Amino acid sequence: MGVCIPPHAAVSWGAGRDERRDAKAAHSVGTCTLEPRGYARLVRSGEQITELDEFRRALASEDGVIVIQDRVRPAPIAHRPRCVYVKERWFIEKILSNYGKNGRYYWFTRVESARSRLGADPCSTCLPG
Repeated sequence: MGVCIPPHAAVSWGAGRDERRDAKAAHSVGTCTLEPRGYARLVRSGEQITELDEFRRALASEDGVIVIQDRVRPAPIAHRPRCVYVKERWFIEKILSNYGKNGRYYWFTRVESARSRLGADPCSTCLPG
């Protein structure tokens, strides 16, 4: 799935006038494949989250799930971004400080995608049922 930058985000990413105009035009003619709710992601669905800014963008999303894969668990766990078990300090410790030796973080648009690709179980707290 493609991702485009909404016109307002292009300004903050240092794009010039022509890039902003082109992004705005893509939105107006319906050729943009913008992710749900206008969220321009640095990571595509199913890709690993390796940078703090990618993690923060995933946390800010109201859509999708963050999958935490940990060596001590038999299966990865899929969480909503606002889950109590998804913390920035834990991401920093596991991924940035320990270089991902004991686990990984992924972002998916849907729980079903995380389940089929990684065998992720839904979190019993934020995705019950």
